[in-house]
Amino acid sequence: MLVTLYGEDTYRRAQKTKEIVAEYRKKIPNILFGRFDFSVEGGSSSGEEDILEAFYTFVAHESLFDSPRLAVLSGVGEEVTKKFLNTLKSITKKKNIILLILFKNITKQFRFLLEKPNFFQEFLSLTPSERSTFILKEVKARGVNMESVVVSYLSSINHLD
Repeated sequence: MLVTLYGEDTYRRAQKTKEIVAEYRKKIPNILFGRFDFSVEGGSSSGEEDILEAFYTFVAHESLFDSPRLAVLSGVGEEVTKKFLNTLKSITKKKNIILLILFKNITKQFRFLLEKPNFFQEFLSLTPSERSTFILKEVKARGVNMESVVVSYLSSINHLD
């Protein structure tokens, strides 16, 4: 199963990621968890190859007695191999592997992720009034009192992430 979270709002996207991971860990206590960040610092191709190999190993080994697997993929770039895309497409049909894929922007080769039976959710940047409502909700959830002038200032900032 493929779940794609995408959009400019990285804060709400990260919140949703944590929520989904927590739900699966609660529902399936023996779930195997992996995190694969393909944004390799320094542009090292060998580092990216190591991550790809670890990813392929994580998704490839299947047997009747395997625990379900959940992985979070981030930093996936535009230059991906056909093998990687085919691996993602093959996982669409699998129920015991859940891939949670995070993007800021979805490029052409990943448009298939935004089609059924895949699950996807977009996180657009909030307008100032939406940010104000969101900030008030977050502040209330944390039991903090905040002056309205501070909420106004924070909601006027273009990006909170």
